[in-house]
Amino acid sequence: MPTKKQLRVNLYNKPRGLSPWLCTPWLQPNFVTEEYAAEIIEFVKKEKPHDLLDEISFESITEGKCIQMLHVGTYDSEPQSFKKMGTFAQENNLTRRTKKHREIYLSDPRRGKPENLKTVLRFQVQ
Repeated sequence: MPTKKQLRVNLYNKPRGLSPWLCTPWLQPNFVTEEYAAEIIEFVKKEKPHDLLDEISFESITEGKCIQMLHVGTYDSEPQSFKKMGTFAQENNLTRRTKKHREIYLSDPRRGKPENLKTVLRFQVQ
């Protein structure tokens, strides 16, 4: 499996009034290298400081065998798509490796209708 270094923003345990979450931009352009990101982060720290800028890091990710599907609709309706993916896994004698999953946001929720949002949902199987 190819391994790619990706930006990762860890917002766990941050006092933001939100549930803990991780953000990993899966559609990261190839020109965004670890060095380039560090340069931009330092620039932003000077121009517009923020505590969360220290939580950005690079990590290597190897996905392995996965099930994924394109979910079209609101984020609140994603459990229905995960249920379909779970059924597919069972029918093909596959089991989830962990409860962890990835969401690749293809639509900008600020533009367009919520029922038209497109998100790739993915989880690892064995």
